[in-house]
Amino acid sequence: MSLSGKRIEELALEHLQTQRQQVQAEIDELRAMIRNLEGTSESQDNRKRSVAARRGRPRGQMSEAQKQAISKTMKQRWAERRTKSIRQTRDNIVTRGIDI
Repeated sequence: MSLSGKRIEELALEHLQTQRQQVQAEIDELRAMIRNLEGTSESQDNRKRSVAARRGRPRGQMSEAQKQAISKTMKQRWAERRTKSIRQTRDNIVTRGIDI
C-alpha cells in the first residue's frame, strides 16, 4: 500500500495544523499567565508611581499657600466659565423670542 504524493502532503498539512493549534493554545495560556502576573507584580506598583519617582528624582511638595493659590485661581476660572455659559444660554433664549 503506497501513499501518493498528494496524500502525503495532506497528512503533513493536517499534522502541521494540529501542531499549530497546540502551540497557539500554549501561547494563549502563557499570555493569560502574564496578565495574571502583571496584576500582582511590582510593575503595577511602578505604573502608579510618577515618572519622576520611577527615575529616582524627588517629587516637589506644594506648600499650603501654593495649594490655596491654585484653588483660588481654579475657582475663578470655573466661575468665569459658569457665567459665560449662563450668558450664552440667556442670549439664546432671548434671540428665540422666549420671555423669561
